[in-house]
Amino acid sequence: MFAVDVCDLPETGGSTFVLIAGVFVLVAGVIVTRWVRQSAGRLSVVVAPLVLLSGFVLVPQVTDPCAPATTTVPSATTTVPSATTTVPSATTTVPSATTTVPSATTTVPSATTTTTSVVGAALTPTFGSTTATANGFTVQITNYNASYEWAGTATASGSVSISGTGLITVTGVAANTSSTATITTTRTGYTGGSNTVTATSLVAMSMVTVGDVGNAAGTTSYGAVSYYYQIGTYEVTGSQYTAFLNAVGSSDTYGLYNTSMGTDTKVAQISRSGTTGTYTYAVMNSTGQRPITYVSWFDSARFANWMSNGQPSGAQTSTTTENGAYNLNGATSGNAVVANTVNPNTLLAPTFRIPLENEWYKAAYYSPNYGGAGVGGYWTWATQSNSAPGTTIGSSPNQASYDVYDAATDVGSFSGSGSFYGTFDQSGNVWEWNDLNGIAGSNRGIRGGMWEYNSADVSSSTRMDYEPDNEDNDVGFRVASPVTLGATGPGGGIIFYKHASGTFACGATLNQNCTYLEVAPNTWSGGSADPSKVWAVAANESVDVPSITNDSYAYNNASGIGLGYKNSEAIVAQGNDTTTAAGAARAYSGGSQSDWYLPSTAELNLLCQWARNVPQSVTTPCTGGNLNTGTGASGGFSIDLYWSSSEDDGIYGSIFAWLQNFFNGYQFANPKYYYTVTTSSVRPVRAF
Repeated sequence: MFAVDVCDLPETGGSTFVLIAGVFVLVAGVIVTRWVRQSAGRLSVVVAPLVLLSGFVLVPQVTDPCAPATTTVPSATTTVPSATTTVPSATTTVPSATTTVPSATTTVPSATTTTTSVVGAALTPTFGSTTATANGFTVQITNYNASYEWAGTATASGSVSISGTGLITVTGVAANTSSTATITTTRTGYTGGSNTVTATSLVAMSMVTVGDVGNAAGTTSYGAVSYYYQIGTYEVTGSQYTAFLNAVGSSDTYGLYNTSMGTDTKVAQISRSGTTGTYTYAVMNSTGQRPITYVSWFDSARFANWMSNGQPSGAQTSTTTENGAYNLNGATSGNAVVANTVNPNTLLAPTFRIPLENEWYKAAYYSPNYGGAGVGGYWTWATQSNSAPGTTIGSSPNQASYDVYDAATDVGSFSGSGSFYGTFDQSGNVWEWNDLNGIAGSNRGIRGGMWEYNSADVSSSTRMDYEPDNEDNDVGFRVASPVTLGATGPGGGIIFYKHASGTFACGATLNQNCTYLEVAPNTWSGGSADPSKVWAVAANESVDVPSITNDSYAYNNASGIGLGYKNSEAIVAQGNDTTTAAGAARAYSGGSQSDWYLPSTAELNLLCQWARNVPQSVTTPCTGGNLNTGTGASGGFSIDLYWSSSEDDGIYGSIFAWLQNFFNGYQFANPKYYYTVTTSSVRPVRAF
């Protein structure tokens, strides 16, 4: 009466059948127990629990006789039907079925493992031409496929990013340093692929900005310069010149390499290997920081052309060495040519050239505070001294490479003996080419003396004219350039704006004329990022600042450029100390400059646009681009709100000041007390 054909039950899976089988066995156990108790008195005490226990033990051993295994494994189908006969036989034969059914399930995994086998060949990355950058390089993947996962690593501390179009960008590499990027591809079911690409980052030229425009000439009649310019902190080194040779000297059509560069022990730095068409160059024995010598004026001009053209690689042609700052057109002797006002390859002013004699002389000897604060004059030696320098390498002041030396020293070895503007080795080490007054002619100038000469020869009174094709072991050069965005300013900050129409009013009372705006580095307050400050002390939060020029709308107009100094002075005069934005900005003295201030809305908007690498305009918001890119890459701004020195001139003007959001670029006015607790970021600027 308890026989059940479970195969006629609805199919609800293995768990349902186990439940039915368990109930079936337990019911049978109850019946047997009752029978034992009725017929065997004391025996029931022992037998009954054993029968019940057997029911519980058998429950998990029962398997579904209707399971698919009976169709795939023939050995299982012959024994399972016996489980559906009488109840007693089921308790003995069902377990035998359970021992055979699992054998069918053990073969299933072997089928699934074969479906994950590799079915596709590797995708090996291929690359286009590399483009060197200041801190790495970029290169396009020519067989980019978005179906693959792309990843990369780089040597020389480089970091790799790969865009959605396959552009590889390597960053974090030191200047003039080779880095190899390893790019890998992965995809499910495909063999992984990889390939490498190597490039060298751009040569970096450390430059200082020379200001104090309109200075008078010295007693030697040299040194008067009426404009801002930049000049190399150091002489061009053997390492930098080696990068130049490797870029354009595989055939060396115009003799940029002099064999004495590799043999003269006093200055030897560069070895050459290979033959014409396959020349390569290498720095010898860690001497790459010596000034390069055995270079003519023509060699120096070609280096300037190469730098002005963006440091390209290839044959010595009009786009690499023969034009740019100078139109040399193959000349290696004869008259030196005049510098170009426009680089025909970029249609912009050349970014590097050989300095004029007045530029070289001013950078070496002039100080605007020679006779006291604001009293300009000229030192005798380029170490800010009128006493002959010593000769001790190191950080002591007034030391130079001359007299006692029998070979050139590494540039900057006398680290405590710079000029007022921060140049080194303009007294001693090697003579340096200059462009005289810039006109074409059969001579060019050299100044500075060299390592074997006496103190008079390395002073401001010594100069020589030299034929431009001369190549000697004691003559090198440094480069000059116009002031450009992203360059280091006189205050040690970064130049972020140049006025398009010449000058703008600046100074505490707007009685001066300026051309540039400079921003302090993000470490200006001693930390690693801009500090946060309140706009005013609590007592002044609702008080209008006297004499301040308020802004009626965001972004202001051109009259707001240069206005931040005047505004900041008024804010501080109200009693706002260094715990406030303007007070902290005015207290900053980077580069020994005392004219730093909190920018106006116009200046802050220009700063934001520079930081985001978008066109600068005081009448449009700072939108688009990406923060800390382009020439603004070194800005180090946070995605944050920055205070301006401008109040709002609306009905609540006395309690509202303008902020700039560097995340989305927009400006807005908020109550000065609104950020009393959370504060906003501060970055000083200055005009010059």
